[in-house]
Amino acid sequence: MSFTTISFLTFCIVFFAGHALLRGRARGYWLLLASAFFYGSWDVRFLALLVGSVFVDFFVALAVARAEGVRRKRLLLISIGFNLGVLAFFKYAGFFVASASELLTRLGVANSAPALEIVLPVGISFYTFQTLSYTVDVYRKRLPACRDLLDFALYVMFFPQLVAGPIERAERLLPQMRAVSREPWRPDLSGLALIALGLFKKIALADGVRAYTDAFSAPDRAFPAALWFATYAFAFQIYWDFSGYSDVAIGLARLLGVELMSNFRAPYAATGPSDFWRRWHISLSEWLRDYLYIPLGGNRGSALRTQRNLLLTMLLGGLWHGAAWHFVLWGAFHGLLLCAARALAERWPGWRQLAARPWLRPLQALVFFHITCLGWALFRAQTLEACFQSWHKLLLFEGLQLRPWLAHLAELQELAPVYVCLALFASAWLLQYLQPRSTKDLVVQVWGWPLLPRALAVASLAYLAMLLAPLKPPAFIYFQF
Repeated sequence: MSFTTISFLTFCIVFFAGHALLRGRARGYWLLLASAFFYGSWDVRFLALLVGSVFVDFFVALAVARAEGVRRKRLLLISIGFNLGVLAFFKYAGFFVASASELLTRLGVANSAPALEIVLPVGISFYTFQTLSYTVDVYRKRLPACRDLLDFALYVMFFPQLVAGPIERAERLLPQMRAVSREPWRPDLSGLALIALGLFKKIALADGVRAYTDAFSAPDRAFPAALWFATYAFAFQIYWDFSGYSDVAIGLARLLGVELMSNFRAPYAATGPSDFWRRWHISLSEWLRDYLYIPLGGNRGSALRTQRNLLLTMLLGGLWHGAAWHFVLWGAFHGLLLCAARALAERWPGWRQLAARPWLRPLQALVFFHITCLGWALFRAQTLEACFQSWHKLLLFEGLQLRPWLAHLAELQELAPVYVCLALFASAWLLQYLQPRSTKDLVVQVWGWPLLPRALAVASLAYLAMLLAPLKPPAFIYFQF
């Protein structure tokens, strides 16, 4: 049941009607039931797996809070072992078996490894990281263990962000889940504008450029110009697709009186690799920093150890995105960028002062955007061979063929009104984040307009989304992770 379907609209109408009628803990149980139904609509078999994660981490965290010494660590290992074990089996078992079999074959060793066809539970990468962070925080004594199973179940199963994040921390979301079943309902109606914006990004923009990334299907036969065009198209497709999901999730949460963290902050305005990861998929970046990079040692110790920690963190971050070597290569690419930027700053102390000059920031953003696009070519490719073929075409640029560019530009004329709207939104967002004047996001500011222009803005987004919607909207890209 995707956000872009009529069935989800029907689900929301029924859910919010019930939510408005109920009071107290009945409202919390209604939200939990709705979240279970929402997740079960994808594949009811995996609902038991989600519920199992809730029970294991709830009771393990209670035991950790009471335990002392070595027993605390052993209990923590139960949570880590369960969460990562489940994730490893469903997401990586087939990948590692196939990779080992291929390696043995290349070495000339006969083998008959079985081809494992394991269905990946939707959202498992997201809710596993969320529950794991809670147990670790209780172990570190950063927050007390939750003693109400309903509150904790809502923290894990909250349907707006259950399938594709943001990956919330218990210290932020748990108190809000308690409020849902204990305090009067105070919806923030700016969520309606965020939902409209998110659907517009997904349906009108991300799905609109989806067809222009086809060159990645056969990079060896694609013109270099067509491949560059496909690379740019995918860079914007994945941003509109994932940030669109995040906008809808945050908007739905606001209608329930819950504030989720922002997952994107003008990522293509980033001036370097560190800046990019402070702007892109922020909840995952912060999770990797706090629960992987810092425990590995962070920037404590020698420069070489810091570089190792950065590279290892990004390698595992790439693997988190999918069980395939091209995701590992994409993680290595960003890890090497982070290492190179850190080494440059350490060897040339004046670089930070130079890079901080305002007049240089647009040039840095433009250069790094193209570097980021090279990384997206690795992300979008399906195999290592396709990665190398794509980069060969992109970097060597074997001649300039204008025909593919002109053909694509002619096709894009049909979407001209949409991209005018996009340019206006992009300009507003860049102004907000490059020269911030308010702590409120742009949607909240727009919601403060008079009723007529506010209604026209939301209605226009909704109308364009419906007008340009394909008959069968594809799933959000990050559902596969």
